[in-house]
Amino acid sequence: MSTAKLHELGEEPIVASKIEENLGVLRDNFFLEPDGHNVEILVELIRHALTTVIGHQGEGPVYPSSDRPHVAQIAKEAVIPEKMTLDPHEILDSLPLHMQGSVKASSPFMVKNIIPLPAFIHLATNLAVSLYMPNGVTGEDAAEVLNAEIACASAIAKLANLDPEKAGGVFTFGGTGTNLYGFKMGLHKADPRHGMEGVSKDIVVVGSKPSHYSHQTAANWLGIGQNNYLQVDSHLDQTTKLDELDAVCRNAIESGKKIACIEALGGTTSNMAIDDFQAICEIRDGLVSKYSLDYVPHIHADTVLGWACKLPCGRDRRAFKERITWVGLKLCLD
Repeated sequence: MSTAKLHELGEEPIVASKIEENLGVLRDNFFLEPDGHNVEILVELIRHALTTVIGHQGEGPVYPSSDRPHVAQIAKEAVIPEKMTLDPHEILDSLPLHMQGSVKASSPFMVKNIIPLPAFIHLATNLAVSLYMPNGVTGEDAAEVLNAEIACASAIAKLANLDPEKAGGVFTFGGTGTNLYGFKMGLHKADPRHGMEGVSKDIVVVGSKPSHYSHQTAANWLGIGQNNYLQVDSHLDQTTKLDELDAVCRNAIESGKKIACIEALGGTTSNMAIDDFQAICEIRDGLVSKYSLDYVPHIHADTVLGWACKLPCGRDRRAFKERITWVGLKLCLD
């Protein structure tokens, strides 16, 4: 019905009043007011959500499943509702349906990959700051929150006995993101103009064959190509065969390829292996010297899990490896 018709029938004030009423309900029950006076509603909803999810979690390591719909059914039935519920509890009551089959990180029987158990302080902080805009995209919005990235990178650099004034780091998304950044640094060294002109066809990355699949994913996303991720065989303990690494690198260079990055293992979630980084650096430096390369291949350490072992072990590589092995065995035995 047109606005003119509504005005003619005298219904415009009624419609406007209903809209204003619904907006008031939404403001009070779904969003925090500027002065925060309705924060208790949020606290109660959090309690309701937690009680609802935990109340249906069962005793196993995986959230119980009863009637999980097929993907085709989900796609067919999904619609944006014409009307929304004004009671947020009704939405939260459906959480157990969406949690079916998910992993319970707190279960002692769940050791799939290495799943960190979120601490209460993390959960509480994440919720509290989410009421504002502390994203890392725009500094003027995030303000002091961005300092956490600097502090974290510096603290980890000190664990590795690196100069925090020279070392740097960024918050990213999981292992795929970290490997992507490593390969990107290699691209800047081997193919400096790739950002403007695209990745050269002669770029390759060299890594371990049993390494995490995210290595190839990163090569794919950056346009290097999965087929240009050259895989090197490993020993039984999953460490990279260094003689073969040297041979694969030499063959690539002699074939006219540029090695953007050599990916080494520093305690990954896929095989717990820790390579000899000193030896790999020596291999890399030898390649630069022998072939008079005008760039230096970047060496990236996949230490998704291994970095934590710097806490009790310092720079002792043997203790580092023993610690990783102990963690892996304990996870299996427990």
